[in-house]
Amino acid sequence: MSFRKKTISPSEVNRSVNSISDLKLFFHPYRVLAVVWLLLGICLPTVAQIPLSGTVLDAAGHPLPFVNIVVNQDTRLGTTTDIDGRFQLPAAPPVRQLHFSFVGYEDLYLSLDTIDTKPPWRIRMQETAYEFAAVEVVAGVNPADLIMQKVIRNRHRNNPEKLDSYRCRTYNKVVMSWLPRTDNFREKISEENEEADSVTLNRQQANLLKLMESADEHHLFLMESLTERRYRSPAAYAETILANRVSGLQEAPFTALANDVQPFSFYDEQVMLLDKAFLNPISPGSPQRYFFHLEDTLYRQTDTIYLITFHPRQHKNFNGLKGVLYVNTHRYGLQNIIAEPADTGLIHFRIEQLYDRPDTLHWFPAQLNYEIRMPKYPSPDLGLQIRGKSYIREAEMNPDLDRQAFKQNDRYVFTDSAFQVADETWIQHRPQPLDTLETRTYELVDSLGAEHNFDGWMQRLEALGRGRWPLGWLDLSLPKLVQFNQYENIRLGLGLYTGENLASWFTLGGYAGYGLRDRAWKYGGEIRFFPDWDRRWEWQWYYQQDIREAGAMDFPLLSDFISRRLYAGRMDREERYGTFLRIQSLRYLQVGLEVSRSVLEPLYDYAFRPTPESEPDREYDLPEAAIHLHYAYGQQYRRLFGNRVPDGSEHAYPALSLSVKRGFGSLWKGEYPYWQVRLAIDQRFRLLYLGKTIYRLEGGVTDGAVPVSRLYNSAGSGREFQWLTVGNTFQTMDPYEFLSDRYVSFFFRQEFGTLLFKTKWLQPSISLEHHFTVGTLSDPDRHEGITFNTLEKGYAEAGLVLDNIIRLNYVNFAYLGFGGGVYYRYGAYHLPGGVGENLAFRLSVAFDF
Repeated sequence: MSFRKKTISPSEVNRSVNSISDLKLFFHPYRVLAVVWLLLGICLPTVAQIPLSGTVLDAAGHPLPFVNIVVNQDTRLGTTTDIDGRFQLPAAPPVRQLHFSFVGYEDLYLSLDTIDTKPPWRIRMQETAYEFAAVEVVAGVNPADLIMQKVIRNRHRNNPEKLDSYRCRTYNKVVMSWLPRTDNFREKISEENEEADSVTLNRQQANLLKLMESADEHHLFLMESLTERRYRSPAAYAETILANRVSGLQEAPFTALANDVQPFSFYDEQVMLLDKAFLNPISPGSPQRYFFHLEDTLYRQTDTIYLITFHPRQHKNFNGLKGVLYVNTHRYGLQNIIAEPADTGLIHFRIEQLYDRPDTLHWFPAQLNYEIRMPKYPSPDLGLQIRGKSYIREAEMNPDLDRQAFKQNDRYVFTDSAFQVADETWIQHRPQPLDTLETRTYELVDSLGAEHNFDGWMQRLEALGRGRWPLGWLDLSLPKLVQFNQYENIRLGLGLYTGENLASWFTLGGYAGYGLRDRAWKYGGEIRFFPDWDRRWEWQWYYQQDIREAGAMDFPLLSDFISRRLYAGRMDREERYGTFLRIQSLRYLQVGLEVSRSVLEPLYDYAFRPTPESEPDREYDLPEAAIHLHYAYGQQYRRLFGNRVPDGSEHAYPALSLSVKRGFGSLWKGEYPYWQVRLAIDQRFRLLYLGKTIYRLEGGVTDGAVPVSRLYNSAGSGREFQWLTVGNTFQTMDPYEFLSDRYVSFFFRQEFGTLLFKTKWLQPSISLEHHFTVGTLSDPDRHEGITFNTLEKGYAEAGLVLDNIIRLNYVNFAYLGFGGGVYYRYGAYHLPGGVGENLAFRLSVAFDF
């Protein structure tokens, strides 16, 4: 590609390079040195002998990273701006001319003998029309493809997360600010008042203009952190927050991390940006899907650097990126990266990464930037922007790290002093000092936080994350207010518990609820102890007079936002009391120990005969002990509004859940001795070119004569139309249609996204599902009053889900997508009556950016 060249006259240089007074807003160590030299009255013969430094900016004043700078038209002399647009050149050899070039910008030439200002400079480059998809024809063999093949072959060798271990320190900063379109707004208002003598603003317009003007005074939000990051192969991470500062808050429960919204390194086959997967241009086979173009070749000392642009090839359907790669011939590693989604939605996203070689051998991240822009949110005239910067220092390759440093599986932990760091420490560790807007942001937002008690509101949000709302010493339990299921229809209730304002190491309380359909009260109480501050251990004692679904299949250490309880219609009245101890015993292992006694009475026509000769029982006394295990290798947790929740990323390893329960026949008046074992394996992962794979394999065995309440009902949701789809259930199976004491089930879902079909106007997300189960039941004649079938022949259903068939713009922030799914029952349990009797329909709702 050729660039349009432009030579700058002396008068134009003065416009490109700001005056000395403007430089006061910009910090650089060489600026101090320059001032000292001037005060001493030492003048060098020519400007060309002064060490040269400065910053390259775009027309809007934003730094331009990775701009190529050539000295005296010698391609082997020069440098490249860093991720913040900064550069510096040595005093020798004498510099007469600088040539600045960057993809998508006009070439810029500066003759130093005509410049009357001293470094550091602020150089502005002008953007030019450039389309990544403009050219896709190269005569003969594309040299960029040959280079990229070498990059792909060396990707594991250059991936920092393929090292045995590493350790580094990071400084991270996140700034949120307005994106005003003030001139357009004023012009629109003027047109609306064209015939009036004066411009009149309504209240909304006046407030909007005030927000626009504030963008020149301060940012909306500012957050900084200092961390120590450690890694041990194959999947152990530990990050310690050494210092944390958030505008408006004294002790914020969240922080800024280098890999919050972009990967720490650019070498995985798929790049996750804002929780969306994009095919990496350096993944195997990418030259068949991406077009690469060699734009320039740079020479830096003994290294050669290839500047290669990339974008998805025409008529290739996948989630792709576009941008620029700087490939260094040392191990053919990535030195610089600029990337953004090829298809821009309502949210514009861009990342910039810079790598260096701390040990002269291995490539390692040095600087990571990201920019998220919502240009029309919250208003078409006022957008929102989030900028994040991370600087990685003191990187060590393959250090000997103590295993004890990885004994916890939290994504990060705060040190005791993280919120009491002196200003001098921040000044020492910031790569650049805060600018004027950032300093004003801390001053303004901190004062507002103190005045309006932002920390108090943050504590309320943390309680809200636990499903509670603080009322002085008591917390109101929000989930207890309204509950839904098929048996009660709607339950209205009230739950009150002691909160952290009284004590953080225990909570005491209870609830009561009334079902509108069954017209019955339910109630319960509990006390929970938390031996450690972050609630890894929890010891609960409880008593309940409530209802419970018969044959429900759940794992107490797992929780689902939407559960099958919504469709539960066969209930037992249950008096239950006991104790439950939950422990995070190992890094990836949770353990639950439970001892309880339940007295059940079916609320449906049912009786159980323990033996053929015995009288049918209609009330069941069940003293039980259970152990529950959940093991998820590689799973990390983070703090989210007071809760310790999984970080949500896909992992290469499956998660294992195991429950073993023992029912006693003589203890506490028990009548039914039995053993019950349930096992489930869950995993979700991404396959190159095929999207996301999700599956669950589960099975269970109950050994002993027990009533239906302790058997397996096979989790059918019902063939009637449902507004919500509950995962890991059978969509075409009627509730309680089958009964088993031994079973195996498999649930599979392949989410192709838009890989199979995509147009400009229609972008459905396509998923295929398949569910299968087989089971047996011993002595079915023992169960009287209910009808059911057994699963010896194997039950099967298949589904097709189309999400985002209809996409609606939701306040210029995201797309609200509506779709649906259809499921078909086939095989041995196919129902007579035609296709319609074997179909089930579901509605789906999704958000997309």
